[in-house]
Amino acid sequence: MKKLYIFLLIMIFLTSFSCDKDEQNMDYSGIDIIKKETLSAHNFDENFINEIEQRIVDEDFGSINSLIIIHQDNLIYEKYYGVWSRSDLHYIASDTKSVASLLVGISKDKGKITSLDEKIYTIFSDYSIENLDERKKSISIEHLLTMSAGFEWDEWIPYSDPNNSNTQLKQSDDMIQYTINRPMANNPGTQFVYNSGASILLGGIIQRKTGKSVINFAIENLFNPLDISTFRWDSKNGITDCGGGLYMRPIDMAKIGYLVLNKGNWNNQQLISEEWLKASFENNIPAVNQFNYGFQWWNFETALDLIKDIGHASGHGDQYIFVIEELEMVIVLTGENYDNEKKFSAYDLLFEILKANPDYHKRVIDMGDWIKSINIVDYNYKGWEYLGIVYELISYSEYETAIDILDKLDENSNHDNWFYYYLYGKAYYELHDNEKAFYYLNKHAQSNNRSSLHEQAYYDLAMKMIEEINN
Repeated sequence: MKKLYIFLLIMIFLTSFSCDKDEQNMDYSGIDIIKKETLSAHNFDENFINEIEQRIVDEDFGSINSLIIIHQDNLIYEKYYGVWSRSDLHYIASDTKSVASLLVGISKDKGKITSLDEKIYTIFSDYSIENLDERKKSISIEHLLTMSAGFEWDEWIPYSDPNNSNTQLKQSDDMIQYTINRPMANNPGTQFVYNSGASILLGGIIQRKTGKSVINFAIENLFNPLDISTFRWDSKNGITDCGGGLYMRPIDMAKIGYLVLNKGNWNNQQLISEEWLKASFENNIPAVNQFNYGFQWWNFETALDLIKDIGHASGHGDQYIFVIEELEMVIVLTGENYDNEKKFSAYDLLFEILKANPDYHKRVIDMGDWIKSINIVDYNYKGWEYLGIVYELISYSEYETAIDILDKLDENSNHDNWFYYYLYGKAYYELHDNEKAFYYLNKHAQSNNRSSLHEQAYYDLAMKMIEEINN
């Protein structure tokens, strides 16, 4: 379940450490371009935000360190958890790739890169390239941007595994040499394979095309205009780690997101072309599940196209910059969820945040009314997409509409077992129909095999409702 899965994912910090560093006490100097306003001024439902804060403290989403929300040109929420504060640099992992992509775009805007079709073997012609065949000779800059270069590469296995390609990359003396030496597995442009080495090559291209180090080029053309003066960008033997070596303050990550939201314009200065940013999210390749991959940025659509495009930078450990143009929002998350299993994912947290947005609320209600009016068999949507909307409707206390849709799904056998039963039970429970609630919650308990913390969390919620019914 991933488009709206997006359903619902720290031992609690000592009370003295828990979410006490909030937006009321922040120094907002240095981001005057993004004016501060309150949640209530933007008609955001603070009850949802208050619940999110408690769930973060309770570690429902693992270890979350910061949450920042920008809406309609205003910074409306900024909070840090545990020992974290605004001044702290945070490892942003593969969000680095998205920042590097902006630098590639700026290089192209300035005419330093003339074509994305340029072949990389000519750019790195001073290297002795192993396994050089016609496929490798055809790898272009765009293939690197979309992670479709065709190299033999496996980065999905644990980083602790010595066979992990990224682990081998970081251990090599020359990260460019390691990457371009890799054998070919696919024709370039035909298949997405996540590859941090491709991002390393992009950094090398920036340096060769601009005549400046990646860091100096970034300072001059991106960081200084955005008033980003505190950062750390790791390198090895003179090669900047554009795959995951950047450390930034979360508030500066929000500036990156705001720049993208505003189509490359910052304080009436066009730092990067609108054309580049449009291409970054449109020129994409199918990646994993419902996700697409553009120019080092991820993109996905929600259930039933409730929101058509959620572009985002995504980094290991739950580092995210979400840019949601339809809702005029930027959401930044940082975390330390590297190896730990969580009840609910960062995408679940994203949608909990969106619920507070009044425009999103209206979209959900309108979508519920539309589903009630249609014949489900006439549409090619999957059952879990409808369940995603039902979950949101229940969050908004639209229990009768939720049940009407579940009834439709039941008639068409278009549903997903344990979660379907949980939603039915939850809706009837809130309507105080204990008999039906008990029936469906028990069906949920019988079908939920509790094979993950996520499934266990819903099982526990169901059992709590059953206990209250019995009492």
